[in-house]
Amino acid sequence: MSKVGSRALRGGFVIGLGSLTYHAISIVGSVVIARLLTPSGYGLVSIALTYPLLFSGIADLGLSTAITRYASAGMHRHALTALLLRVLSGVFFALIMYAMANYLALTLRRPYLGEAIQILSIFVIANIAQTSVTAYLVGVGRYGDYIASDIARNASRVIITIALVLLGMGVYGAYWGFSIGYLIGAACAIYLMPSTNDRLKVDRDAIKELLNYSIPLYAPTIVSIPLGQFYNILMANYVTNAEMGNYQVAGNLLAGVGLISGALSTALFSTLPTLLGEDYKLRDAVRRASALIALVIPSIALALALFARQAVYIIYGEAYDLAPTYLMIMAMSNLLAPLSVLGMYINIIGETKVSMALTLVNMAAGLPITWLFLVKMGMLGAVVASVINGTIGSALTVAVVKARYGLSIDAVKTIRYMTPALASALITYLIMMPIHGIYLQLAIGLPIYMLSLAVLIAVIVSPGDLEYIAKTSRDIKYLGSIMTKTVALELKVRRLIRTTAG
Repeated sequence: MSKVGSRALRGGFVIGLGSLTYHAISIVGSVVIARLLTPSGYGLVSIALTYPLLFSGIADLGLSTAITRYASAGMHRHALTALLLRVLSGVFFALIMYAMANYLALTLRRPYLGEAIQILSIFVIANIAQTSVTAYLVGVGRYGDYIASDIARNASRVIITIALVLLGMGVYGAYWGFSIGYLIGAACAIYLMPSTNDRLKVDRDAIKELLNYSIPLYAPTIVSIPLGQFYNILMANYVTNAEMGNYQVAGNLLAGVGLISGALSTALFSTLPTLLGEDYKLRDAVRRASALIALVIPSIALALALFARQAVYIIYGEAYDLAPTYLMIMAMSNLLAPLSVLGMYINIIGETKVSMALTLVNMAAGLPITWLFLVKMGMLGAVVASVINGTIGSALTVAVVKARYGLSIDAVKTIRYMTPALASALITYLIMMPIHGIYLQLAIGLPIYMLSLAVLIAVIVSPGDLEYIAKTSRDIKYLGSIMTKTVALELKVRRLIRTTAG
């Protein structure tokens, strides 16, 4: 457990540090682009990406998870076969999307988006190529290379998009920026891919095993195609370009939570398969991972919910007046993040048919909820519905994993580790209520939140877990020394509080 836990945490920290850099680039770029394009133009870019993102999901074939899993387990022929199949699938579906572009634009009730969808077919190919290679990089523990290719992609996308928009291309500058940026990211990932004794070719002997693993993960995607089409039509009728722009801004600010959560999940999923065959250790690692996520993710999510209005208005401007509400609701949904490790456990042990069934049931339950809320409340309804659907999905996963595998998270410890963030958010909110002015609220509220969080973590989190984090992160360049000093400070605060109380 110590060796595996160390690799998971180190991988999480490396990915997390890179993700912060990635996110910083995204924030700066999105602020400039959003201000240049206005809410309607920015929303139109998001709408144009509807089908490219959908076709990227279809082209996955459930193989991205398989690439990481088999690479992590040392089965490189399987991983490379999955990689090649996924890339070929990306090319195939991108060509289909290109040919159907004008029809797809009509289904969005915006026929002028046909050319945009054709341009973004390049994005589909590049996206599938890069994510296939980076899934392999993560599987073999090359976290730094994975992050490097992502940063190269994002920096290129932002710089090219801003340049093209300033040159007068408007939203088309954003379409080309996405496509060219992802092409650069794919080229970088391929360049960084490590050499291996196994050739990059389709191994026919591996295909059957790969498909047995991936198809159950892919089946919900197939079901989602007509469902996604239905949602697209609903949104085209009930959501304006401006609402979509506000939603995109909220998503940009929420990306920080997703990046940190994704970093932890990626590191864990690339590490925990090494415990296959040692079920007791795997279960213990899953429970510990849940507590770790409970300590980290809610702290960031609640900060975003608290300062949603300040963040949107200061960064993007008051024109995006709907975004704070969207951001607050979406951020609060991340309180369910600790439960995500149970779904991860199902895929790690290869029970992808169970994962498929859970996804399909959740989709069936979510359809009437999304339909009702979207029609009645527009984009706000879609945001609320997504939170409700996520809660239902988490509850189903918890129930099935408990009943079928006898595994559950340590609820008491998980809730205890969420308490510092919850209590700090409440204290900060009560102090901020009578204060007027977003800058003053931020200047007073943020330090109070950070101080409360630091003190409560020192009091509530066990010294053993704090020392474990410091020990496993000590050798990480740059971040290791920061983590070690932070933990040392937390332990000093803990001793000071105990001495004062005594």
